[in-house]
Amino acid sequence: MSKRFNFKVAKLVGPHLRHTRVRRGKSQLWVAYESKTDLSYLSVAERGFHSLSITKLADLCDVLDIKLSEFFLDLESTIETGFEAEQILEEQLD
Repeated sequence: MSKRFNFKVAKLVGPHLRHTRVRRGKSQLWVAYESKTDLSYLSVAERGFHSLSITKLADLCDVLDIKLSEFFLDLESTIETGFEAEQILEEQLD
C-alpha cells in the first residue's frame, strides 16, 4: 500500500472521527484521556494528517461508544452523500 493511499485514507477517517466525536458531545481532551491517546496525536489524526492504526481507531470508537463496523458504515454513507468530501476539500483550501 502506498503512502499516497494512506494519506487519502487519513484525510477521510480523521475528519470522520472528529465528526463522530462532536456528534456524541465529547471533547478532544476527554476522548484522549479515556483512550489513553496523546492529545496532540488525536488532534493531528482528526485533521487527517496522520493515519490511525486499526487498533487505535478501535480504541477511540470504543470510547465513543460506537462499533468499529458502524464507524466505517457511517463513513461510507457520508462519503456517498458527498458531505465529508466537501468539508475535507474546504479545509484543504483554508
